[in-house]
Amino acid sequence: MKLYIASMFLGDNTNTLKDWIKTHGNRILLVCNARDHKTDRNSEELFNEKNKNILEEVGFKVDYLDLTKYFNDKDSLYKLLDDYKAVFVTGGNVFVLRKAYELSGFDEYLINNKNKDFLYGGYSAGVCILSNTLKGYDLVDPMINPYDNSPINTSGVGLLDFMVCPHFKSLHKETDLVDNMVDYFDKKNIKYITLRDGESLDKEL
Repeated sequence: MKLYIASMFLGDNTNTLKDWIKTHGNRILLVCNARDHKTDRNSEELFNEKNKNILEEVGFKVDYLDLTKYFNDKDSLYKLLDDYKAVFVTGGNVFVLRKAYELSGFDEYLINNKNKDFLYGGYSAGVCILSNTLKGYDLVDPMINPYDNSPINTSGVGLLDFMVCPHFKSLHKETDLVDNMVDYFDKKNIKYITLRDGESLDKEL
């Protein structure tokens, strides 16, 4: 699997994505469930459309994937995913997103995916979720579950052996909270990377 890790939107390395499209096709699923706790649906539709437009500017043909439609129906989700080679996951609340992964089975799909021709891209919460644990991210995101009464999931998907600290030293409303998170990781001797808004990196698994 190829990972494309950004702090905000696509970052500065979009040529990587353009090259990927040349060899793998341009169909991609856009996942925006990290913001399912938001109540202003008009604003959320605009947010989703902005992300869609950004991906289209790179050359992708974008379809939305709403994980809530696949809660307790992972077989249908996996059948859909088998028709695509790429997903892109937006930012929002990492704990909300983690619960959506858990309830839909998307986490299991990623953990068991050995396809080197599959692209997982995302930014902020969409890539923080790939760490081994979500502990420490609660210094930025409230620990909430908008779906049901099940416990908050603090385990990460586990595709990364380091934490991702997005919006570092950036013009973002959460940048001061990210500084607190970095201090926490330093004190706990936890491996992490920082990304400023506009930065990105890619990684092969």
